[in-house]
Amino acid sequence: MRPVDKWVLICYKDCAFNLISVLISEATKLNYQIPQHPVKQYTTINNAPCDYIRELDVVMNTYKNTIQLVLVILPKYSEDVWSEVYQRASVYFGEFGVATQCVDGGLLNMPNTNVSVCRNLVIKINAKLGGVPWTVNIASETTMFVGFAFYRSKNGNRVIGMVASIDKTCSKYFSTASFHPANMPLYSAEIGEHLKKCLNAYRDKTKMLPNSIIMYRTEICDWQRYKVYGIELKAMKVAISDVYKNARLSEPTLTVIMPSKQSNSRFFSQVRHEIYANPRAGTVIDGNITSPGRYNFYLLSHVCTESQHTATPTSYSVLCDPEGLNPENLLQHRRKIQLLTFKLCHLYYNCCSTVALPAPYKYAQDLVDFIGKYLKGAIPPDNLSHDLYYL
Repeated sequence: MRPVDKWVLICYKDCAFNLISVLISEATKLNYQIPQHPVKQYTTINNAPCDYIRELDVVMNTYKNTIQLVLVILPKYSEDVWSEVYQRASVYFGEFGVATQCVDGGLLNMPNTNVSVCRNLVIKINAKLGGVPWTVNIASETTMFVGFAFYRSKNGNRVIGMVASIDKTCSKYFSTASFHPANMPLYSAEIGEHLKKCLNAYRDKTKMLPNSIIMYRTEICDWQRYKVYGIELKAMKVAISDVYKNARLSEPTLTVIMPSKQSNSRFFSQVRHEIYANPRAGTVIDGNITSPGRYNFYLLSHVCTESQHTATPTSYSVLCDPEGLNPENLLQHRRKIQLLTFKLCHLYYNCCSTVALPAPYKYAQDLVDFIGKYLKGAIPPDNLSHDLYYL
């Protein structure tokens, strides 16, 4: 945990009602330190982007060298306001290391949700400031896990982004992104340059290069798969060859997996005669109903009670897996991939529960969504690459 020593609050009128007490209470439960009172509280009269930008500029001019966090509470979610604030805040984060977090004040005034919102807010703040809320025993210390995702805006502009783990516990990440022309398909040869940056970041952090790379990539149509084989895999193999040849090391194995939440399949476990329930978290289905001509599996990674809804599995299609070609350890290797995928679903620092997708891929989705939606396609400076500023 990385504690907050000094912070500033910017809010619209009284929309921060009851925020501080609940926030401090949840932080205490998580053994996280946030001072009960902010250094300064600024209140805007109008809920306009220029008002929040003006107050943010005042905060940075006054406290840029002494605070760690600026919390901006808005009366309700507004993409225009959030976009303006985050565009300016990302510049300040890069220059001074001061994180900015926007919060929908409407959620905080709902008694049934304010506690969970504040709890997730504490976890998110900790992660943004470089802390590690929790870890999981990955037991694969020489593997780099990568997420690769696309974002397409309403006007057709696209952003591609990659997020990779750069430590042995899979708790520190490196991110890189670039603009993708609207007239280009959902595959890109630029993936090779992004992967090369991630490998260099991994080496800078651990003083070594990974022995294996497992990538979770945005799903594409079946007829586009051969393009991924011919363009993206070729670009990644060239990048890997360049990095490892210069380091005089043997090349790592590269596994590419495409997760998808767009599944109509539902699974149930029989509790008693004619009584069925959602399967336990960690349940894997990899036979009988899966495609016989390719390697894919279903994973139920998150807990879902019957009072909520029916659990929706995530489908994983393995596009490339050299280690899986060896018949001697085929079953053992596939079980390893499934277990690692399940463990990665526990390492997403944007909420305090297990999620349906592996953390590196979720972070890649957050990265491209943040850049495309709030930064309007503007690529953040390189000095933010080691921060989870997009949470």
